[in-house]
Amino acid sequence: MIQNIKYLAAVAMGALCATACQEDEEKLTRDKQDFEDNSEVVEVVEHMVVEPNAMDLGLSVLWGTTNLGAETESDYGNYYAWGDTAVRSKSTLETYVLYKDTAEETNAKIKLLQSGYLKYCYDEKLAYNKHSDTLFTLLPADDVAQVKLGGKWRMPTRDEFKELSEKCKLEWTTMNDVKGFKVTGPTGNFIFLPAAGSRYDDRLAYAGTYGDYWSSQIYFGDANYASGIGFNAEYFYVQSGNKRYYAQPVRPVKDKE
Repeated sequence: MIQNIKYLAAVAMGALCATACQEDEEKLTRDKQDFEDNSEVVEVVEHMVVEPNAMDLGLSVLWGTTNLGAETESDYGNYYAWGDTAVRSKSTLETYVLYKDTAEETNAKIKLLQSGYLKYCYDEKLAYNKHSDTLFTLLPADDVAQVKLGGKWRMPTRDEFKELSEKCKLEWTTMNDVKGFKVTGPTGNFIFLPAAGSRYDDRLAYAGTYGDYWSSQIYFGDANYASGIGFNAEYFYVQSGNKRYYAQPVRPVKDKE
């Protein structure tokens, strides 16, 4: 009787797993199709980074008025993978500067020996050679805003994005035919965050519809992700972010004197 119960339980569990796997596969297919339907192959151009104006919104830090690599408030600017200080022609796990894999060729077959993140990885299962660390915030050498602008400029933290979203008036609007959020601080000053989308591989997705911006901090729940903000016309919130090797805009902040 007990064996029959165990057998039936195993069958039921197998059915549930099969259903879950099928649902996951279908979701992955839908997500991939949705991405392809809302993206296009675009030539990657690295724009020169100039120092933006530092706007006092009445918050703990000053906010840059443009994205890194942007000339005007409504320009998208450059797209960077999290922790990368250069613009890449493709944004994939294989091209990600903080990821490494090693392999060997045997009998005309490639065997993957090990792979993982080189830095900012608290999970040894995801870390290269299981060398995990306790770095949650980008060091100055890996902070693209600090590298490109110097001085007191840097990428915003998750808490600074949270402060921006909670203490400012948020208005979905259009500037120079570009959609995005006008963010007005307690001082009455404002910045504009264009809905610049994000890059994966050689494609730009959701430009004009969604905005995704990096913070300087890893996502505490999964080391594959870095945190930031995400928004569209319906919402604006601090999120776990995207996968670290996705390329996204960076809006710099400047520490007050």
